[in-house]
Amino acid sequence: MHKSRKIFIAGGIVVLALAALAAWRLWPADTEPAVAVPERVCGGKLPGTLAAEVLPSRGAAFEEETENGFEPPQPGGPECRFSAGGRGVTVWYMRLVDAGSGLVGQWTRKFELRAGQSGFDPLTLGGASGYSGSHSAGITFSCPSADDKGVLVISVEGRGFPEKEDAGIREGFAALAGETLRVAAQDIVKCEAAGQLPGDPPVIDH
Repeated sequence: MHKSRKIFIAGGIVVLALAALAAWRLWPADTEPAVAVPERVCGGKLPGTLAAEVLPSRGAAFEEETENGFEPPQPGGPECRFSAGGRGVTVWYMRLVDAGSGLVGQWTRKFELRAGQSGFDPLTLGGASGYSGSHSAGITFSCPSADDKGVLVISVEGRGFPEKEDAGIREGFAALAGETLRVAAQDIVKCEAAGQLPGDPPVIDH
């Protein structure tokens, strides 16, 4: 075989190999394993489908770390942290008691102000209100007792999410916050007005 022809063939093989390598790097998701989210998350308190809506479908396996079975310790509120595919979510709730400190009003006002900031929208679910962000949501709900003017505070925050908002992610975070509120208010903290919370996802006022 002519020497120049050998060089041409060898060069072609190198080009094909480099092209194959570039193609593999451009579509790594096709080679990553599918993420399997459990049927229930956060100590079995929340549907896994809501977690799957905000997590990548492929990549690193699902992991969860939940404090106290997602039940409120004394004092304080529990956290649930789960992740998959390089992204994570923290779900937190607490029943706050004013006790003359003004905490109830501070948290309610904090969420109201955030709802009016750029990149955020107001969020409502029945008598509960808060904010919706591209990768976060927060909502407060009046939960008094015979002795105090308590309020239930729900916060859902994402980490590792890209600046560009993926389609449906905002709604996914809002739905996760709404379900956390229903579970905490109806089944765990047992707020008196919990039965008035609608079963539909929260409304985002764009």
